[in-house]
Amino acid sequence: MKWLLFAIFGLLGSLTAAAQITPMEMRIIQTRLFEKPPREVYNALSSLCNDMSLQAGGIFSQGGLQCLNIGMPDYKQGWTGKIKIKPGQIFRIQFSCEQPCDVDADKKTVVRTRIHYYGEKVNEHVQSVDPADYSKIFDQIGQYLFIEAIEWTPNVQH
Repeated sequence: MKWLLFAIFGLLGSLTAAAQITPMEMRIIQTRLFEKPPREVYNALSSLCNDMSLQAGGIFSQGGLQCLNIGMPDYKQGWTGKIKIKPGQIFRIQFSCEQPCDVDADKKTVVRTRIHYYGEKVNEHVQSVDPADYSKIFDQIGQYLFIEAIEWTPNVQH
């Protein structure tokens, strides 16, 4: 009976290991091409970070732009005094402009993104491997790029 249990758990473990995302798949999930020059993409990323209450810093064309939660995350304190972080809170989003990336160039921009969430503890951070998280961020960037492209004239404002 014990042998059967070990065989079942071994099989389940190998199935979950096979379903893990490969580094190549992760890179594809994290990368998008935008039909806008790097300066416009940078402005969209900065606005997105500010609207998410994240502190933007860094140089987009040199190592990337980081959007960091500088405040304390929402947490719950148990009766033992242990702090438990509420799930789904972003700790940091990293945006890098794939090289070559000249901010003043008038060309397309390839952006790679990494999303990090708080873990169960304040000093624990976990990188997202969920494609839906990246799709949501890239959709938001696209919306900010569209908003940036609208020229606000008095006729449009009325």
